[in-house]
Parts: sequence; C-alpha cells; structure tokens
Amino acid sequence: MMVLGNPMFELDDLYPNNLLAKPFFVVNGGRDPLYPTRAVEPYVEHLKKSGVDLLYRPQPTGVHNTTWWPDVKDSFEEFVRTHPRNPLPQTLTWESNGQPLDSRADWLVIDKLAPPNDDAEPLADLNTMGNRGDILFEEGDPPD
Repeated sequence: MMVLGNPMFELDDLYPNNLLAKPFFVVNGGRDPLYPTRAVEPYVEHLKKSGVDLLYRPQPTGVHNTTWWPDVKDSFEEFVRTHPRNPLPQTLTWESNGQPLDSRADWLVIDKLAPPNDDAEPLADLNTMGNRGDILFEEGDPPD
C-alpha cells in the first residue's frame, strides 16, 4: 500500500475498503531500506483487524528483493490452495470517486452509480487508522 501511495504512480485515489474481498499474502523484509517491517507492520495489523484476509510472513533478515522466496514458497502455495477465487461472491463492496478509472472491481464494470442512500449503514473506513485517526491515503474527491 505504501508503494501505491507513492506520487510517482499518479494514483489519485486509493480506497483500502476495496481490499476486503481479496486475500493477501504479504512478505516484507526487516532490513528493507525502503519499507522495513517496523514501518509496514502497523498497516498490516490495521488491515487484519479491519477484516482484510491477510497472511503476513515477515522476513527479519530480508532486504528489498526476493531471496526469501525458498523460505515462504510452501506457505504461499498452501495459501493459494486455501484461498480460491470466488467467482460469484454473495457481496461486492467497491468504494470509488466515480471517475472512469475507478469503475472496475475485478470482473465487474460499474457503469452507473445510484444516488447515495441515507438509510444504508456505512462501512467502517479502512482508510482511517489508529486512535489518532491517521489517514492511510490522501483522497481527492469524497467517495461515492
């Protein structure tokens, strides 16, 4: 997530709620000079606590490469076996600013948004983290 938030990718809006329906296998190096585990782990814990299906495999001596692959290969393959893609989920959740680039959720193309429903119960905002209300990603327009 921190990589995606980098301005060089020119992604205007990122919505962590869109991670809820996707399982993640996360590997991170403790000696990574760009994203060390001490910086990444609060985000990982926040997402797990918020309901993202996430398996985290920190590599204490790992740096910013994939030399750790032989150590995690078996657990990754097990993760893939135990988390098959559900082609017809009972519920879809997609947060968007309504722009064309935000109109796709995997196989689903969203071509029209209904007006906001004031009676609908709002989802927890995964973009807000911690007791201080830290924001993971600055967002442009408010989500629809």
